[in-house]
Amino acid sequence: MRKYYSLSGNPFGKIVTDKTSVVVDVLRTKGLVEIIGTMIGWFALLVVAAFYYVPWLKRVIGGFLYQNPYVQKLPAKMGDNSGPKGLPFIGSIMDLAGDTTVPLKFWIREADKARAEGHGIFTMTALGRTITFPINGDTLRYICESSEEVVKGKDYEYLRAWVGDGILLSIGQKWRDRRKSYTQLFHFSMLDGYLETFNKHARIMTEVLAENSGRIVDMSDLVKRLGLDSICDTAMGYHFGTQKNPDHPYITAVDIFTKYSQRYNTEPQMWVTWIWYLLYHRDYKHALDNLNALTEESET
Repeated sequence: MRKYYSLSGNPFGKIVTDKTSVVVDVLRTKGLVEIIGTMIGWFALLVVAAFYYVPWLKRVIGGFLYQNPYVQKLPAKMGDNSGPKGLPFIGSIMDLAGDTTVPLKFWIREADKARAEGHGIFTMTALGRTITFPINGDTLRYICESSEEVVKGKDYEYLRAWVGDGILLSIGQKWRDRRKSYTQLFHFSMLDGYLETFNKHARIMTEVLAENSGRIVDMSDLVKRLGLDSICDTAMGYHFGTQKNPDHPYITAVDIFTKYSQRYNTEPQMWVTWIWYLLYHRDYKHALDNLNALTEESET
């Protein structure tokens, strides 16, 4: 039998048999297998993440490279140039981090700064998106009357699943055709036919106010429900009766959907797909399904 001697502090040496050596070799092999397995696991995780992050980074970088030349386009037309410079690719994303009030405060601060410097507009970028803020009437009129600045921003995509590809979201020739056909629908002579409907729902509002005589009433909420019933009745010949039923499922769905719409416009983390689906998509989808189901119910 072969014997192995260790050079330890024992003057007689430590005898290690072949059997012990085999156990040590097995343990070493097992440890190596675990290390290799861990490395393979991390590599697989990186590969899976790359399927998402590489296209996402490509979109962000591509969006930046595409939009960056246009960041100064509108201000240049207006003889104006202002706005936070931000960092490459991510733009001013760090200035928007925080709760829902942080972006609004940042935009107000930048608008005040631009206005004090005599500018009528300022632009900024965030995660590859270019955002333009008109801050006086002349600039706003130029944008609204322009035949070129008609492409909707990415924020509008949030509404597409609810309102579809109508006049609000369509662009190009489709928008022009629909705009032309819809013009006559909003003529004052057309509104005359709806006066009775408007008056009917206005009388309901007065009844609700009378029922709450002596109490504090949230008029903004009541007027919104008046508007919803009036619009539904004139456009579809059907209304949900939300003035008498403030807890109607349609009201709840609209509140949830518009809440997420507002947050989507001001919280850039929602633009990252996996964060959206992990944290926000469930409530959004539930509200959207209710909106579409109730709309289809009203049409039948």
